[in-house]
Amino acid sequence: MPKDRISMDQFSRFLEEHPKEGQQVLDLNWEGQRLMSIRRTKAAEQKFREAIAICEYAIPALNNLALCMQQRGDVKRAIRTAYRVLEFRPTDVFAHCTLAECYQQMNRTDKAGSHVERAISLLEDPEVPLDKLPKVIEALAILQMDERIFDLYRSYREGIGFEDVMDGVSWFYIGVAAANIGLIDDAISLFRRAFEEDKEMGLAEVCADALRLVKEKRAPSFHLLYQIDDDKEELDPKHPSDGIKPIIVVGLWDNTLHDDYKHHVVDLLTAWQDAWAEEFLRTIIIQPELPDDVKMHAVAALGERGALRENEPIEVFVNGKRREVVIKKREIVPPSPEVIKQFELGVSRADKGDIAGAEEAYRKALKIDPDFPEALVNLANICRFTDRTEEGAQLLERAVALTGDSKAILNLAAVYILDQHHIEEGGELVDELEMDDIDEEMLPLYYRLIGYLEVYSGEFDEARDAFNKMISLDPNDETGSDLLDWVARAEAVREYDRKLWNRRRERYLRQPVDPNMSLVIALNTLTKDNLIGVTHWYDLSYGMLRKADLAQMIADHLLKEETDIWKGMTDKAWDALEYLDGVGGSAPLAKLEEKFGSTEDDSINWRYRVPLSPIGELQSKGLLFVGRDTSKETIAFIPREILQRFRM
Repeated sequence: MPKDRISMDQFSRFLEEHPKEGQQVLDLNWEGQRLMSIRRTKAAEQKFREAIAICEYAIPALNNLALCMQQRGDVKRAIRTAYRVLEFRPTDVFAHCTLAECYQQMNRTDKAGSHVERAISLLEDPEVPLDKLPKVIEALAILQMDERIFDLYRSYREGIGFEDVMDGVSWFYIGVAAANIGLIDDAISLFRRAFEEDKEMGLAEVCADALRLVKEKRAPSFHLLYQIDDDKEELDPKHPSDGIKPIIVVGLWDNTLHDDYKHHVVDLLTAWQDAWAEEFLRTIIIQPELPDDVKMHAVAALGERGALRENEPIEVFVNGKRREVVIKKREIVPPSPEVIKQFELGVSRADKGDIAGAEEAYRKALKIDPDFPEALVNLANICRFTDRTEEGAQLLERAVALTGDSKAILNLAAVYILDQHHIEEGGELVDELEMDDIDEEMLPLYYRLIGYLEVYSGEFDEARDAFNKMISLDPNDETGSDLLDWVARAEAVREYDRKLWNRRRERYLRQPVDPNMSLVIALNTLTKDNLIGVTHWYDLSYGMLRKADLAQMIADHLLKEETDIWKGMTDKAWDALEYLDGVGGSAPLAKLEEKFGSTEDDSINWRYRVPLSPIGELQSKGLLFVGRDTSKETIAFIPREILQRFRM
């Protein structure tokens, strides 16, 4: 046999030995690629599967199938498919790039980096077609490796055939890399080239124009994203994406747009909690070419952002030359005598037990001065204790926003925790407080809230300690002993629940199982409540089905080819599946817990509470089962049908 024949990969030999079938495979692959180009991913995937059915090692179809899976978000299956390519052709550049991109999506940057470096190394082989270079550049872009992209460009740009394989997207990515490492002239040229290659790539032209404005010091520099026109993302009013910045820069300086648009840009910059936005506002105010009203709007925006101290002079180009402008100090107006009079009247009436009269006085004070915080707090407390909790919360939220005062914060936290049972929100408010900022009269309320939070966290000793401090500060509070009794009852209930939980868990782990069980038999070992819990993952309607019929319905659904049983799976659960696959599908539960975390605190009734551990996640999805085998060892196993799907 000739030497070059021996070195052929399996697919190349297939094409040579079976030319008719080989042509069918290539035709199906080309048709799939055409469907992908018009975004018919599912139809494309079907074509690639048909090609693979003819030849299981059809490398182009496998690579494209992995790409389809990646595009529809099924990253883990894309990884498995790319690894199948490498089984048949270990030097496949495209597969290594797909793996790099997928691992990056999973935040496994080390693995992503090793695969892209392997792809670069393989590309250096003269036998590897240069048409794989755009895919390598794409992978590097997803990994945001600016310098590596530009180094690769420098290495290949003088080579024969380099420009022939490049497309608009590749030129765009290299332009982004050049801009991000400070090579502005190169970046502008590369973006122009990208637009020449693909006239629909309007963002490339925008980036070139934005960088020209940066070079002319008409905008501050910014980081560019490897993002093309089709990548849409919602505009965050406070935290802008870097992707929107070139559009904002060009829009401000576009003289074909009305000045209202320039004011809109300034409004956006005012709201953005971003150092670049402040720098851009400072750049705007010294530009001779911009309208004066836009520049004064930018000055006001800097003041609103707190970027200018009161009475601080700032240089602005206005009325044809640079001038100093001063933001005048805003006067803090004390409450009027009438406001104070109504407020004190309200306090006096409240002390005498005239709650309706106190409320009337507080409302009169707020009618004169809607932002008088003391009246807001006192009126809010009246609302709290007269079953108008929602209004009380709104008044306190206004007081907190106005002053950040500890009294207002504690009263609002009391509404959240004691009245509305919004424990998390109330806890966040309490956590904001420093003990030194709390008035002595407010300490009993502070410790009451701490006690409640500790009970809800199951920290009963700390709860007792907090309530005892509350009692010592206010011995006349008749609720103190009731709160301590509540702590004792809550602790007893938890202890009883823990014992009951342990008994149920032990019974659950003792159920007899066989690692060779079929999926439907394994599902029948679960309680009906747990089977209903499994249906929640897959949006299955169970109606009035009996347990056996419910188990069969779930099994049928899990084994349908179109059911994506891996969707939404966490990385750790996926790792546990890979481990079990590597050891034949079953392992002692203790060994699995040693590697992937304990299941001791997991729910064993998935209908009402989803388990939190990776092992529990797999169980609640109907993919992994536990129990005692014939040797009385507690094991975890994956039914053989699920294993077969996992290995596809």
